[in-house]
Amino acid sequence: MKKINIKKTAALLFLLVLSVVTACGKPAYISDYTDDNNIRQESFTDSKDRFTFLHEGNERMCTNYSGLYYIKVSTGENSSEPERVMYYDYAAGTSSVWCSNVSCTHDSETCPAFVSPDYSYVEWSEGYIYKIREDDTGIYLVRFNEDSSGETDIVNLIKDINGSVSVNFGRVYNNKFYYCVSGEDNKYNYYRADLGKKDSKEYLFSLDSVSNKIAMTGFFINDSCIYVSSTQYGSGKKDYKRVVYRYSFKDKEVKELISRDDYYRTTANDNLYIFTEKKELFKVTENGETQEVSAGKFKSIKDGKYGIYCNEKYIIIMEDLDTNNIFDSGERMIYVYDIEKDILNGISVNELRGNDNIDQTETAPESYETVQAGDGTAYINASPDVFGIQGFTGRYCVFNSYKYEAFYLLDLTSVSDEELKCKVIDY
Repeated sequence: MKKINIKKTAALLFLLVLSVVTACGKPAYISDYTDDNNIRQESFTDSKDRFTFLHEGNERMCTNYSGLYYIKVSTGENSSEPERVMYYDYAAGTSSVWCSNVSCTHDSETCPAFVSPDYSYVEWSEGYIYKIREDDTGIYLVRFNEDSSGETDIVNLIKDINGSVSVNFGRVYNNKFYYCVSGEDNKYNYYRADLGKKDSKEYLFSLDSVSNKIAMTGFFINDSCIYVSSTQYGSGKKDYKRVVYRYSFKDKEVKELISRDDYYRTTANDNLYIFTEKKELFKVTENGETQEVSAGKFKSIKDGKYGIYCNEKYIIIMEDLDTNNIFDSGERMIYVYDIEKDILNGISVNELRGNDNIDQTETAPESYETVQAGDGTAYINASPDVFGIQGFTGRYCVFNSYKYEAFYLLDLTSVSDEELKCKVIDY
């Protein structure tokens, strides 16, 4: 029998490192709207986007543009309950277990909403929901109707792949599922499966896993190519370079596109972008040449380390969560850049939270302090303020706050207004 040793996607690694500092739970579930002062139901109108992606950070979510599918992780007295897919309906303003079987108790693997902790994955594409299932024969991408009926195995993701492997779940683009398998051959092997066909799995290309360290958050697809962002380390701690590879669908070749050590992260829609330590935004051509976007515009943003994210029309530049602000991240900045209109607008995490009606005095943890242990070790007596980005829909950039137990939907269309607008969903 083939040994299968699956690891969670590399997108989780950052927050897993933070959990070493102090543990934190996943969100419970999105509750119903009951407060008339909150965002009115009819104000939730979304738009489709080719680069919709809600898998950043430590959670798996997706959208059908009429609501949010997300994974409920029970905590406290209900911590023994299984992980389940939930659905928040924008129009109804309510959340419920994603299961159409009225007699189901939602507490076992027989429920379509059930999610294995090893495969916390949910995705939407072209009117269907996708999850991951494993058994002794393989790892399967499974399709359901939007109402949770009609379960169908679409493809065995590791069919004809031998040895012990790890699967990193990538992105869905143009109704195709892109993913990466690494194993005993010291390679990152990239595949895609056509969601419109059964048992359609196609090998694309490989990268060396010994010299490259990748995270699937640095994995982007458009009509012409795939971009993979990698870090390559040398002998010293600070001896590294960031490399982006480009795989062409036309030529079926992969090549090193850029290699430099002065930027934090890449993002891509139809173009590849990098944001440098000097607060410069560059667009990268197919030949690896860089073209500065709106020269000088980004110099005015707050000093710090930033990640960048995008959909078709907007780029988000967000200050990183690190050891300096992990317990009080309210001053971290979020900037929205309208690519076509060349407009930049910013909002702090505190300002974003100030747009909601949550009683922060009740939900905020006690003030943190340094405590001296009996052996002389100092530690922080507090939970981290883990406020992170989930990703993009067409109209919203979605954030998750553990501290105030809410999802925040930053309205990207308000970038040209005096103040950026935000909608909030409590959980």
